Amino acid sequence: MKNKTKVFYAVQVSNFTNRNEQPQWLLRNDACTNIAVGIISTILSKYSDDFQFLVKLPFAADCDDVNDLYELFDSKYHEFIEFYREEIPISPVTSRYNFNCIS
Repeated sequence: MKNKTKVFYAVQVSNFTNRNEQPQWLLRNDACTNIAVGIISTILSKYSDDFQFLVKLPFAADCDDVNDLYELFDSKYHEFIEFYREEIPISPVTSRYNFNCIS
């Protein structure tokens, strides 16, 4: 069995909405997510025997438009993709939720 090249792809998600004063990620309408899905799917369509992807995305529970991250990819690619999930670090997009401003 041939060893696959393992690729880590960290998606910089920025599209979100608010639900109950908490950010909820919108992955289906996020440009960076869609670019990642396109790149990964294109590579796997040509070289599925050669690559295994580890994709960093937010937890599905923190998303407003997906229940399972595998929904973003065609089922024929699922066996070549794993997800790495953790709290998204503070960024310009999420920083407003990490400070309690008192006026």
